[in-house]
Amino acid sequence: MKLKSLSPEVIEYFKNLFWQGNVRQLENICHWLTVMAPGNVINVSDLPAELNSEPVSSGTESSNWKENLGREVSKILLTGEVDIFKDYTNIFEKELIIKP
Repeated sequence: MKLKSLSPEVIEYFKNLFWQGNVRQLENICHWLTVMAPGNVINVSDLPAELNSEPVSSGTESSNWKENLGREVSKILLTGEVDIFKDYTNIFEKELIIKP
């Protein structure tokens, strides 16, 4: 059996989950991914659907907007949406216009 690894995007996503089930939940997800993920590198699209409903950190503990944006993008990509560049560009442009 070949070893599997988590992509950097999955690691970032995992860092931002609250993990309400604590270590047991993480352990169960790892077991599930070992069996169910098709490739040797586990991507966000390989994660089980139950993680879509997990609370994600709001990012209020960090003042770094890039980290917050990365968390938000990871959360959106986990839903399967891939064409988000235009939407986020519009949001960014609007914020630049309305902020003093």
